[in-house]
Amino acid sequence: MTEEQGDGLTIAVFEGTTHQRYWIFTQERLAELRAEANETACADVNEWTNKLRRAGSEEQQPDVVLGPSPGKKARTECEESGVQVDCITLQEEQIIQDYYLEGVFSLSNKLKLPANVETTAITFYKRFYLYCSAMDYHPKDIMFTVLWVACKVEHYPSRYINAQKVVLNENSREFSFDAPAFADHGNIPIEHLLRLEQVLLQVLKYHLMVHHPFRPLRGFLEMWTKRSDSMKLADDVKSKIEEKATKLLRDWMKSDILLILHPSEIALCALRHTCAKAKMEAAFDMFLKDAIGSSAESVGRVYEAIEGNLAAHKQRLKGEQLKTEATRINAKLQGCSNPEKERSHPQFALLEEIKRKEREAAKEAKNLRIAQEQREQEMRLLGIDGGR
Repeated sequence: MTEEQGDGLTIAVFEGTTHQRYWIFTQERLAELRAEANETACADVNEWTNKLRRAGSEEQQPDVVLGPSPGKKARTECEESGVQVDCITLQEEQIIQDYYLEGVFSLSNKLKLPANVETTAITFYKRFYLYCSAMDYHPKDIMFTVLWVACKVEHYPSRYINAQKVVLNENSREFSFDAPAFADHGNIPIEHLLRLEQVLLQVLKYHLMVHHPFRPLRGFLEMWTKRSDSMKLADDVKSKIEEKATKLLRDWMKSDILLILHPSEIALCALRHTCAKAKMEAAFDMFLKDAIGSSAESVGRVYEAIEGNLAAHKQRLKGEQLKTEATRINAKLQGCSNPEKERSHPQFALLEEIKRKEREAAKEAKNLRIAQEQREQEMRLLGIDGGR
């Protein structure tokens, strides 16, 4: 969606989009959603663990129907006779997700992806783990999946389409846009990459348009350079400010601000912060008031919210500490992953086989029912009594 501004600039319309209606939250709501995802995953893991334990004790074969996943309304407490699995905590969820979020940035740098593709992937990653847990789907697999889908959504890989399959390595800076090449690099079987793509789309409710702060950032700078008064921005200064503000925005994307604030608000805050560093705060405030009709105080209030979010983010583990804790949690995940969803679980293949047989049985039953109905209809047309 776009609309024309009076000066001829075209900007993205944010109000009324799926991004604005469904993916902007308060900080408190984000915490609630993540807690619910962890609680539901713990309930599901405990239910499935006890189902599999009971199935094993009764020496049931893969033909047995274990039933569907318990779902969101599953009880968090198991039966008294059931096994309590040592699930990962909400804090551990945050650590393992942060670790692989850094992996999204790292792989994006390796591929030399533009800021819009990188930010779309990061946004998809954060949205996904509002409703799912690392116990459901391992963040390493989701890391590759969000990059794969973001590249397609942003139409970026068209310039890299190559008939030859290119597997990324230390000396490679491009990739061919085909699922096998991407799956090989991520060490993900192609069927699982495509399966996770569908899972991701469902969790995102097929809301794939992400509004980034980079576009309004460029729009505001373009407006500033087109001013006719003495406060207009010189082109060389504009380039330096844009470069520094873009770098600042990329750092901010590691926090939750894109799930909380309007992209234009984020862009204005990044501009003001960058201009303040360059001793141009007064000039920016003048432009802000005259050209946009906003005040430094209103932008300052938004920046306070950003600072609060960034301060909380800075308290999280970084570097070697993050890596050490992520290694420990990865080991713990081996004993508490969801066997119905997470492919690393030893029973995942068994349950996939059960579901495959159930689908085939349902399809066969449907075909038999259709055939029976067709026979009965033919007999009625011929005037034959099926009961004789």
